[in-house]
Amino acid sequence: PKVQPSIKLMPFKSMANLLEDESIQVMFGYKDTLKKSIPGRYVHLSYCPLVCICNKNHEFAQKETLEAKELKGRLILSEPHSIPQPIFKYQSELASARAADEVIIGEGFESSLALAKVGLGFLIFPDHALVRDPELCYIPIKGFPSLSFGLYYKSLKDNQVLKQFIEIGKEVFKKAD
Repeated sequence: PKVQPSIKLMPFKSMANLLEDESIQVMFGYKDTLKKSIPGRYVHLSYCPLVCICNKNHEFAQKETLEAKELKGRLILSEPHSIPQPIFKYQSELASARAADEVIIGEGFESSLALAKVGLGFLIFPDHALVRDPELCYIPIKGFPSLSFGLYYKSLKDNQVLKQFIEIGKEVFKKAD
């Protein structure tokens, strides 16, 4: 009731800059393993395993799990500036072993999902049940880590609404896990 949300869809690093400048008070994101590109404090909400995302007609769709060595075929990447560093790390490792015609680059996560949905390839991204597209398949990859997903904020000082928002976020993700 006391919150005026503003939902912004922009590159991850741009969001981090807004948090640094205090143009936004909080942002969702994956824990920064570099520990320097995102300002503020981090609150863990959930662990998200890296999965292979593809459409229901893809050759991987009927598999229960995959191993990294099975990830053959056209890989869909998101532009590096549009995704968090930990995700880019795994995507670039897979892309480096492919010919140029086996890699498609989407502008961001949403466009990469659209490319997978129409059957142009598969992508690797963290999975969480709260944001799944029912038209796509999400196949766990053995040996790949789970990434910590949570909230970044700069300060809770004199900000009861932000404190409540963080507590609600913890409850929602706890129920979803």
